[in-house]
Amino acid sequence: MLKFAAAITLALAALCLSACSEEPVNPRDKTLFLRAKDLAAYGLAVDTTREYFAKSVRFDGSVRLVYQYQAPGGREGLETYYFLKGDSAKARISYHSQLPATLGMLEQDYLFNRPDSAFPQLGSESGMYDLFDGEGNPRGHFFMMHGGKMVCLLTIKGLVLDDKKALADLIRDRVLPLAQ
Repeated sequence: MLKFAAAITLALAALCLSACSEEPVNPRDKTLFLRAKDLAAYGLAVDTTREYFAKSVRFDGSVRLVYQYQAPGGREGLETYYFLKGDSAKARISYHSQLPATLGMLEQDYLFNRPDSAFPQLGSESGMYDLFDGEGNPRGHFFMMHGGKMVCLLTIKGLVLDDKKALADLIRDRVLPLAQ
């Protein structure tokens, strides 16, 4: 009986994952992301041919937008995921389910602190975490927020920004328009 229930659960999960359609990323979509070129002034090596964009519509009508950038040499990178849900309640549920899962995945490669209390609150709920290697050296940042119908996950790897106000301004300019 347990094997049957597990098989049904797995089949439903596969169906849900396959029930999404890829869509082209248009120029307007690309303006929504904090991109590598936005971090060039902070020392991130930029090669726009290394940018990756994706857009998909899920079976429930929610939209997922993805931006990934891996700098030459592979040590630095930037990833942003936006999830645009049908309503703010679904976005809040998504935020609270994705936060522990994402922090758990980051724990495999990084140590991190509690959310930075000096970082301004953005959206309904948000948190900025500094990432550290196993020896305690700063290695980047992780930001997650939910506002309105949107959830945002942003990871900056290999680049440490000491000016949290400048980082907050960069994020605010790109992310908050989606939270309206």
